[in-house]
Amino acid sequence: MSDRGKNGRYRKGHVLSKMENNSQWKGDEVGYSAIHSFIKRHLPKPNRCKKCNKIKSLDLTNISGKYLRDLIDWEWLCRSCHMISDGRINNLAQNLPKEIRSEIARKREANKK
Repeated sequence: MSDRGKNGRYRKGHVLSKMENNSQWKGDEVGYSAIHSFIKRHLPKPNRCKKCNKIKSLDLTNISGKYLRDLIDWEWLCRSCHMISDGRINNLAQNLPKEIRSEIARKREANKK
């Protein structure tokens, strides 16, 4: 069997059609959705949140905010921990009852440790 298909291109999954060897490879100049897709394919999704260790639905979170293909710069967090690490929870917390705000503050302190 030939390494190339009928169109003369390498077959899907062939070593020369993957990542840097692919003629369409954009490296770190790729868009938001494409980088998330790449990381989801290469970074195994755990069963638990990395911060709070609870079994919840997990989000793929960028640590540095630079959106590079570096797997070390990404982690899987539950939505709550993701929003705390991004700082988005502060915007929501302003309109919540005091009891919920204090729970968020407690969780924020736990995530710092």
